[in-house]
Amino acid sequence: MGAIIVDDRQKNETYQCVHCNAHFRIIPRSGYKRGFCRNCMGPTCKKNTCETHCQPWEKQMEEMERHFRKKL
Repeated sequence: MGAIIVDDRQKNETYQCVHCNAHFRIIPRSGYKRGFCRNCMGPTCKKNTCETHCQPWEKQMEEMERHFRKKL
C-alpha cells in the first residue's frame, strides 16, 4: 500500500497490482471493483491480462534476468 502526497498532505491511498506492478488509487464508495489474486494473495488492477494470467511481478523479473543472462 502507498499514498499520493501533495503539499505535504495525503490525498489518496494506493495499492500495487501483484501482476503488473501498477499503482492505482483507492476511492472509497466509488463502486469501482478491483480484483484479487488468490494465488498471489494480493490485489490486481483489473486489466484483462492481469485477471486472466497469473504471473507475479517477481517471477516476471526473474524471467527477464534469466533471458538477459542467456544473451551474455
